[in-house]
Amino acid sequence: MDHPTSRRAFWLLAAAIMLAVLALVWLQTTRPRHPSPRARTAALVRVLVVSSAHGIAQLGPRRGDAVPGDTAWIAAAAYAFYRERSFDPAWSDGLRPHPRAFQLIQALGGARREGLDPDRYGHARLTAEVSGFRLSAHGPQDSPVERLAALDLLLTRAFLRYGSDLHLGRVPRESLDADWEVTPVDLVARLRHAVSRNRVLRNLEELIPPGPAYRGMREELDHYRSLAQAGGWPRISSGVVLRRGSEGQRVRALRRRLALAGDLAEADSSGPFDRRLAAAVAAFQNRHGLPASGVVDAVTLTALNVPASRRVRQIELNLERLRWMHEPGGRFIVVNIPDYRLSVVSGDTLVMSMPVVVGKRTHPTPVMSDLVSYLELNPTWTVPRRILAQEVLPALASDTSYLTTNRMRVLRTNREVPELVDAATVDWTALTADTFSFIVRQEAGPENPLGRIKFMCPNEYDVYLHDTPARGHFGRALRTLSHGCVRVPQAAELAEHLLRDTRWAGRDSLDAILASGTSRLLGLRTKIAVHLLYWTAWVDRDGAIQFRDDVYGLDQRLEAALADGLGSEFRLNPEALWNPLVESPNRPAGATPIAAR
Repeated sequence: MDHPTSRRAFWLLAAAIMLAVLALVWLQTTRPRHPSPRARTAALVRVLVVSSAHGIAQLGPRRGDAVPGDTAWIAAAAYAFYRERSFDPAWSDGLRPHPRAFQLIQALGGARREGLDPDRYGHARLTAEVSGFRLSAHGPQDSPVERLAALDLLLTRAFLRYGSDLHLGRVPRESLDADWEVTPVDLVARLRHAVSRNRVLRNLEELIPPGPAYRGMREELDHYRSLAQAGGWPRISSGVVLRRGSEGQRVRALRRRLALAGDLAEADSSGPFDRRLAAAVAAFQNRHGLPASGVVDAVTLTALNVPASRRVRQIELNLERLRWMHEPGGRFIVVNIPDYRLSVVSGDTLVMSMPVVVGKRTHPTPVMSDLVSYLELNPTWTVPRRILAQEVLPALASDTSYLTTNRMRVLRTNREVPELVDAATVDWTALTADTFSFIVRQEAGPENPLGRIKFMCPNEYDVYLHDTPARGHFGRALRTLSHGCVRVPQAAELAEHLLRDTRWAGRDSLDAILASGTSRLLGLRTKIAVHLLYWTAWVDRDGAIQFRDDVYGLDQRLEAALADGLGSEFRLNPEALWNPLVESPNRPAGATPIAAR
């Protein structure tokens, strides 16, 4: 090696190797480079996300089965999701769809079980497109990146839309009343987790409202859909009232009708209207909020003849409401307006339940959630201006003793301190609602319409729970009688329960204050949530499906909002619908109005 010739040969060989390496490097750097299919797909995803922020890209040249356009939040969420991953495709490798794409399509196929429509998420179109890739030769020529990029974005948007619908309902949460309680969810974070962990099904299932109420309703939806698809139940023709001893074809139809709904154990087609059939009729009446007489009168016959398909839709609408507000926990008061019933619940325990009176159709009790923070004992009643204009002024025009008879005082309000006014000195016939500069206050006492106790939950509607001297109203079947507040029959028992952890605990303390006749405000140590809700279908604690009439037409309003795509205009308590004859604000001008109830 030390020989000069050997050293020269070594260095020549080393130089040759170095030149070869440099040539290879040069060839690699100068040769035209072709990006990978995944990189090309990512580039196209970037273009689609940015350029189609307000719409969904079409898959190929086909047009049918269109998917509804994006709302702004879906476009923004999709952009945020892809930007975090440098627009790398989420549902493919640039050659073929990833298995998680099939998971998503499987989840979308289960939307009907939740009372949702798979077509809203493009399920049929996505299924056909992804299946086309599955059946292809899986080569780059069979998997054009343009289709994969469009498919990727569409799958992402389907996940976001379906996840939102599952958790918050189709009616956007921002369009609900400001005081309505909703549980937010970060869908972008959930999508990121679903993709990174390949747990698409699990992540979507976790968005479904938890709790037995939702699960029970979902099971009943499946049951009633099966009934409707099998032809429903027989219609019972009109005729004389059916009761024990009745016979004939109408009784046979009644037996089959009750058996199909589960109120009658078996459908005997023979025999007269017997004791067992009367018990089944009473069970049906209990499930529909009717007096359990066991007799098929006109009202019961109407309820029996509601088609199974309509009951299916009623369940779907109430599943939507369950998605607005998931089942509350802890201790709370709940009033179901169509059921005219108040319940106090603590955890899984029903503490008390009682019938209530709610607002008239022209003065509905609003749907809302709030907190009862204090009680007013022996309350006075300041007559609302609306009632002054509609009831008090007309009564005064014809009977000047009206105020004295009802123990009402008049105070002038155009002074710094309201001043008591002698009602006899006022010309009531000259006043209108616009020129009325007084307040009218009824003193505490047995005739006060608020009774002896108010349960205060300050809110924008000026609605609360209260006692009432009109005890006979609680025995009526239809109890839409108030001006919006909720009248409670067992006010003292409810007050005793709410005051149990205060220094006024015990019935003796409460009775002593009430007997004094003095107005007192009693603060609660622990505020209690009160939910004024609107359920026309639900599963009770015994697992039975309950149905009620759509007393305010809110089912109709919700159905119209979902059907005509104007859910963004939906409001729970629009003033325009205080009068049920007013056309729905959810429909554009000139559209067919919702039928008045």
